[in-house]
Amino acid sequence: MSFSMKAGDTKNIFCKIRDNLGNLIDLTDVQSIRWWASRGTMESFSRTPVIQKSLDAGIEEAAMIDGEFVVRINPADTQELKGSYYYEIEITDAFGNVSTPISDTFTVTKDLIR
Repeated sequence: MSFSMKAGDTKNIFCKIRDNLGNLIDLTDVQSIRWWASRGTMESFSRTPVIQKSLDAGIEEAAMIDGEFVVRINPADTQELKGSYYYEIEITDAFGNVSTPISDTFTVTKDLIR
């Protein structure tokens, strides 16, 4: 799910989590969902996040029973960013099992109006 956006814009990232067979995973009882982004690429990235989102701050439930949620990037999150970024989604299920079902990249470009 790579994407690009303008610095300082709002971006809603609609996520669907699937198992190895492609079936949507019920996320109703998860302990946590985290979306973190740092400067870099899939091969080489900073261990210091520049954006952090969680269920109580920036991740909105959409249809959790169908594995769906929305990560909301606010204008202030990217206002000072430019370049390539790497992100991961980490889920801790009801039993404490941790998985990283999605990792990818996105690009932030400067814009004229700000």
